[in-house]
Amino acid sequence: MIRLDMTKSYKSRWDAPKGKNPRTDEEKAARLLACREASKKLSQAISNLSRSLENGLSYIMKLERPAAGGAGLHAHILCHLPDANAANLILKAIAGLFHDGKGLLQKLKDDPEHHERLIAANRLPFDVQGVSSFISNPDAELMGEQRAWNAAAYICKSADPGIEITMDGKYCRLRDVTPQQDLPSGMRHLQPIRAYQEQSLIDVGIKKHLRFSEDLEWRALRSYGFTIDDKAEDAGWLHKAERHRRSKEKEQHETNNGYENKRDADRIKSEKPGAGAENHGIHIAGPIVDKVLIADRSNVTREIDCGVRHSRPDALCT
Repeated sequence: MIRLDMTKSYKSRWDAPKGKNPRTDEEKAARLLACREASKKLSQAISNLSRSLENGLSYIMKLERPAAGGAGLHAHILCHLPDANAANLILKAIAGLFHDGKGLLQKLKDDPEHHERLIAANRLPFDVQGVSSFISNPDAELMGEQRAWNAAAYICKSADPGIEITMDGKYCRLRDVTPQQDLPSGMRHLQPIRAYQEQSLIDVGIKKHLRFSEDLEWRALRSYGFTIDDKAEDAGWLHKAERHRRSKEKEQHETNNGYENKRDADRIKSEKPGAGAENHGIHIAGPIVDKVLIADRSNVTREIDCGVRHSRPDALCT
């Protein structure tokens, strides 16, 4: 976890008193620039660190800025580490984003109670945690697969609340899940489900709020043989290119269906009622032929209006 609103790149551009919101256009522009610059510096630090580690760094980074207030702009990063030594390398790299980061990190290590007080006050600038914090326990164990899934579920608290999820084998919407009671604040990243939190990232000019290491990008996943289910709902996290691809594909699909529907309807109007019905797979809906049911090549039966208006391709009939 990294509090971007406490980093030196952020504060050098917008360092307002606690709780003060920008009022003038100049102040709003300054805060917007601070948020962009802080997120950029974080991405650069993580990318540089990834190159310096022997086997790279696989990670998912989620930027958050709760609309209800509380913690300002911050990031949660779920990453795969080979050992505790890598965790401590990450701590040093992240500490470099803060004024006197080296001294701050040492102070947190030397005074565990100060570390806990900052957590309780929601003022801890950064942390790296496995089973416990690597600041207070440099030899802490890594969280393991099950807890890693919990951490992934935790950052879903800022996903689209309307997406459909599977919970205990049942389908529901994210907003329908009742969160469990909060764990102690220092361990919340291990909590399986937490209440949805509305975000206000667009207000500060951040559009790409979910970021991946290169080995987890769409292109890399395809090269590994993974496929992306186009039917899966967008939780608000699709990359711009993938969202555009799906949009164009849907548009082309609807255009093709519209052309076929018009062609079928024109053919029907040119025939006498009932003529050639068996050959064309046409079944008369009633004594007055203003609608027919068309069985297409995929054996999906569609209702087609015989007038100017045509039913939508997704208006399926049995």
